[in-house]
Amino acid sequence: MKTVTDLEGNKTKVTVPKQIKKWFYQQNNKFHTTIKYGAKTLFIDKSKQVVVVDNIDALIAAYELVVAAIKVNEFDEQLETAVTKIGKK
Repeated sequence: MKTVTDLEGNKTKVTVPKQIKKWFYQQNNKFHTTIKYGAKTLFIDKSKQVVVVDNIDALIAAYELVVAAIKVNEFDEQLETAVTKIGKK
């Protein structure tokens, strides 16, 4: 909901669609994505923070791999670090 004031000064609430940020972007005919916890980008492996794939189907498969990794606690250490840093602010 958003409050809008018309020319006469009357305020009314209107419904506006929520803008959702894309989880990926396309550059040089490839799809790029990162995995985030809040504003912190997590590492996919020891040196990479970005997943780059050739097509949208491979992007979906990459997200499925990330979900599987989360389920077997592969991101736990990074998440604990992120939570600790966020809590110290």
